[in-house]
Amino acid sequence: MKNLPNEKGSRGESPSPKPESARNAGETAEADKIPFWKKMAYSCGMGTNMVGKQSTNQVAFPVYNIEFGVNPGWISLTMMFSRIWDAITDPIVGRFSDNARTRWGRRRPFIFLGAFLAGIAFMCLWLPPRGLSDLAYFLWFLFGLFFFFGCISVFAVPWNSLGFELTPDYNERTRLFSYGAYFNNVATLGSGWFYALTQLDYFDDTIQGIRVVGTGFGAIMIILGVLPAIFCKERFEKQVKTQKKVKLSQAFSHAFQNSPFLKLIGCVLFIYIGILTVSVLGNYVMIYYIYGGDKQLGAVLIGHAATWSTVATFVGIPIVSKLATTFGKRRVFVWCLWVAWIGTMSKWVCYTPSAPMLAIIPSILLAPSTGATAFLIQSMIADVCDYDELERGVRREGSFGAVYSWSVKLGIALAVGISGFILVWIGFDIDLGADQSQSTLLWMRILFTYAPAVALLASIYFISRFPITPERASEIRRELEARRGVV
Repeated sequence: MKNLPNEKGSRGESPSPKPESARNAGETAEADKIPFWKKMAYSCGMGTNMVGKQSTNQVAFPVYNIEFGVNPGWISLTMMFSRIWDAITDPIVGRFSDNARTRWGRRRPFIFLGAFLAGIAFMCLWLPPRGLSDLAYFLWFLFGLFFFFGCISVFAVPWNSLGFELTPDYNERTRLFSYGAYFNNVATLGSGWFYALTQLDYFDDTIQGIRVVGTGFGAIMIILGVLPAIFCKERFEKQVKTQKKVKLSQAFSHAFQNSPFLKLIGCVLFIYIGILTVSVLGNYVMIYYIYGGDKQLGAVLIGHAATWSTVATFVGIPIVSKLATTFGKRRVFVWCLWVAWIGTMSKWVCYTPSAPMLAIIPSILLAPSTGATAFLIQSMIADVCDYDELERGVRREGSFGAVYSWSVKLGIALAVGISGFILVWIGFDIDLGADQSQSTLLWMRILFTYAPAVALLASIYFISRFPITPERASEIRRELEARRGVV
């Protein structure tokens, strides 16, 4: 490590007295606790971040393929390239956020502006004119998705960075991000019902339903997104005013030299690539295998699966959070991934026409993995930021959050880019409706079940080697506060 102070301090003087907040890794001092209202205000941002992303993943294919007739391969390419664009913009926004020096801080102005832009962009995505050609619908989706992901970067990167710095306490970080996990799962629930809501008899047709539901979701994104900017104060606002600005190349090189950070990236990449590559098949399995092509029944089952997944995650979040503060984040994350592995293996039996509602069982078992990824990883990145400050002497939450997003989104881009072509490769033909071949349905089920299972095993390998334990985190904090004082 670089520039570490010796036991008597960097210049030989006696070290500063250890603050009460840093003396015991298992306790959280009052000064380190985040008030409930501030946790809620910050966590509302998860709604903005995930409503948009989850909804585009959930309904892009049903809306633009089933309703508008766009080739699924085109949809995959659109989603892949928009994610690549998203990955490109994240580090740029992260660098601007880390280097910003405004009267309102370096995070909050971006969060406020990004919330408005992302909500408007999301509305536009679902408002194409009627009667367009397949090519025109494709172009609308292409440019709309690029616009949306550019806007969500302006919001999400500074919002994530703000969360990393709200508290210096190892366990309080877990509690903070567990609140965000609740909003994440509400967003997942809403996204799961997005397409089902468009089928309500209240609407003249599905297209009208898509327009109304999409506009409503966009408005919710704006309302939730501005709350963190209004109510959350930045912790390092004064300290970073004299900090040297970070170059984009340095942000990347230093992040990829950070061993704990690389292990987090490896874990999450396998989770997202393994699950998202075939997640779209779940909708098709429900509609075409379980219900023989009945879109309305399939859409309702999709909604039920999302509902029960959300319920299970709501129940699991406080349990996972408590276990993580007792046994450590790494160990509990591994436990969650093993439960998810059992859940994905159960799809082969539970997705069956003879008992459609059994399909909710895998969703329930996969919920701990979803919930853990939503908040444990964020809490662990905050620990990595402390580790990085100890090594490099600077605070770069924006850079780490952005490089993490960049890496994950490239993985997601690969996953969604492949997903639509999987439908083509296994022989799915939208014109056949309910008359899909038995071979197509079989391969649909095989890939949907076993590809995520293999990926989860790889994720377990990476996360089990993450080196920042509760004890090590406490040591890092003591050394930092002895060097630069309590912030």
